[in-house]
Amino acid sequence: WSFWDVTDDNVFAELAHNFNEDWQLTTVYRYAEMDENSELFYQFGTPDMSTEQGMFAWPGIYDTNLKQHMLDTYLSGKFALGGRQHELVAGVSLAKSDLQEKEKEAPISYGYPAIGNFEHWNGNIAGPHYIPGSGADFTDKEKALYGAVRWQLADPLTLITGARVVNWESEGDSYDGPQNSKETGTTIPYAGLVYDIDENWSTYASYTETFMPQGERDAALNRLAPTEGNSKEIGVKSAWFDNRLNATFAVFDAKYAGIAEWAGYVGIEAVYAADDFYSNGYEMELAGELAPGLEATIGYTALSIQDKNGSDARTYIPTEMLRTSASYRLPQLEAMKVGASLNWQDTIKRPNGFVTQDSYVLLDAFVSYDFSKNVSASLNVNNITGEKYLNSLMWDQAYYGAPRNVMASLTWKY
Repeated sequence: WSFWDVTDDNVFAELAHNFNEDWQLTTVYRYAEMDENSELFYQFGTPDMSTEQGMFAWPGIYDTNLKQHMLDTYLSGKFALGGRQHELVAGVSLAKSDLQEKEKEAPISYGYPAIGNFEHWNGNIAGPHYIPGSGADFTDKEKALYGAVRWQLADPLTLITGARVVNWESEGDSYDGPQNSKETGTTIPYAGLVYDIDENWSTYASYTETFMPQGERDAALNRLAPTEGNSKEIGVKSAWFDNRLNATFAVFDAKYAGIAEWAGYVGIEAVYAADDFYSNGYEMELAGELAPGLEATIGYTALSIQDKNGSDARTYIPTEMLRTSASYRLPQLEAMKVGASLNWQDTIKRPNGFVTQDSYVLLDAFVSYDFSKNVSASLNVNNITGEKYLNSLMWDQAYYGAPRNVMASLTWKY
C-alpha cells in the first residue's frame, strides 16, 4: 500500500539585448514546482544480533509542495581603462520559494503492530489507521546585488574582484509554531589572481566567502540559521599540444560555521545541530587527447575534514578518490567508439565506528556507434566486476550500490 509519487515542472525564459559589440543586457526567469504525495513505511532501530528484535515502524502520509521563482538580470561588457581592456558584469537577482508540508502519522501508541523478529519479517502488513499530524508552511525570499570585474593589470597578470550583497529572510509556520529568521545586507566578497608564466603554464590564487541558507531544524524544531564561511585555493595549470592536453594541480582549504550536522530524531523528524568544520586538501587532473582518437582523463583528490576540536569529522565522506576514464574512436571504423572508466575511493565509516565500508573499485565500459549525424546507439555495462558496496554511511541505514547492470540507448538529434 505504500507509494511515492513525484511531479516536477520547470519553465524558463531568457531575453538578451545587444547594445553594441561590447555590451549586453540579459534577463533570465525560471519557475519550478515539485509535488510529492506519498504513503511511506519507515523503519527505525538497530536489530539485536542474537534475537533480531529492536526494529519499530512509523508509517505516515506526506504531502509536499514546493514552488520557486527566480529572476536574474545582469549587464556584461568590456571597457577601456589605463590603456587596457577590462570586463565587467553587474546584476540583480530575486528569488522566492514557497514550501508546504503536511503529514499524518500512525504512532505505535495507536496500536500499530511491532515488527518483531526482523529476520522472519516478510514485509506483509496491513495499512494503518492515521491521525492528523503536524506540518510546515515556509516562504523564503532572497534579494541580491552582485558585480565582478576582470582587470587586465598586465599582459600576463589578471585580477578578478567581485562581491554579492544578499538580503535573505524566511517566515512561516514550522512543526511547532511560527518562526521567522532574517539576514540583511550580508556581503560576500570574492577575489582571484591569475598569472601566465609562459604560453604553457599559469598559476592562480583565489579567495571567496560563502553564505548558504539551510532548511534543517534543530532539536526544538527551529530552523537553523544560514551557514557562513570562506574558502581559499592556490593552483597551477598547463596546456600542451595546442591545448589538446591539459594538467591542473590545486591546494585548497575551507571553513564553514554553523553547518547542519545530523543529531538524531524528535519523533520521526530528523534534527540537526549547527557545527563548525574545517577542510583542506589537494587535487590534480590530467586530461586530453593522448593520440589521434584516444582521449583520457585521470584525476586524484585527497582531503581532510575536522571539527572545531580538530578531530576527524564526517568520516562517511571519502578522503581519497581516484577517477580515470578513456575513450577511443577506431580508425578503421570511425563511427564506433569504445571506452572504459575506473573509479576508486578509500575507506569510509559511520562516525560512531559501528559500520565500515572498505575501499573499493568500480569498473564501467561502453561502446557507441554513429549511424549518421543524427542517429546513434550506445551500450553501457556498469560495475563489470559486480562489486558489492554501500553507497554512503551518512545515516545508520545504508543502501547497497547498484550491482552489475547493462543499459542500451538510442539517440536521435534533430
